[in-house]
Amino acid sequence: MRGQWLFEEDDYSPLKEREGFIEKNLNLFVRLIEEIRKTEYEDSLLSRVGSEIKILFTLLFIFKISTAGSFKILLILNGGLVINFLLAGKDTKRSIILRVVLITGLSGIMLLPNIIFSHLRGNLFLLIKVFSTIFALNTTVFNTKWNEILDSLSLFKIPDTLIWILHITLKHIVSLSHRSLNLLISMKMRSIGRNSERIKNISNIIGNLFLSSVDSSQEMSAAMECRGFTGEYSPERRRHINDLDWYYATFNLCVLTLSIITSI
Repeated sequence: MRGQWLFEEDDYSPLKEREGFIEKNLNLFVRLIEEIRKTEYEDSLLSRVGSEIKILFTLLFIFKISTAGSFKILLILNGGLVINFLLAGKDTKRSIILRVVLITGLSGIMLLPNIIFSHLRGNLFLLIKVFSTIFALNTTVFNTKWNEILDSLSLFKIPDTLIWILHITLKHIVSLSHRSLNLLISMKMRSIGRNSERIKNISNIIGNLFLSSVDSSQEMSAAMECRGFTGEYSPERRRHINDLDWYYATFNLCVLTLSIITSI
């Protein structure tokens, strides 16, 4: 004879617990992996420009922004940055604007007390420099693949071995992000009701990731020795410059020259 308790409904309601930490970290790792492993970018005029040329002029713009001594020079430089920004795709523009506004807004909040009680003009000038620098960086990063950015470093006489180390580091970040993502998902699935050992579980995840990184580096070192790696690495380099590269370089060179003439 079946027990009566089999036909009774369970009155179990687990205690609610905040899972904001797990959710935020899950979203963070997912976005990080998607951003690094992204291979297809929105087709636009700016994305077709050579990565070496974009990075070169981005660095020149940042240097000129940092040394600018008047609002007129910053206005000229920002005008050139806006033209470059207009060459990007529609979705890319939205991401750039969101990132620039967020970072500039945070910088403005930090400078707010100094702006109110100190020199207004000087702090606004500094905030405009921050905006211009972030604007230039994001316009380039959102329209250039990560591997192309690293390969372009050879243009600045950076040792090929260091570029190779950066490539491997990028791949390890993706690998460890995948592992941490799986650990966080398993932690969430096992957290039924109130988890009183959350800090302990997070510590276990951090320790697991550290041991995984050590094992991965040792395995890679052994694999490189077995394959006869001698320390030589040749990053992929672009072989030709198209007409769009010349137009982009000429325009930005004119903007930089105008800013230099204005500062004299």
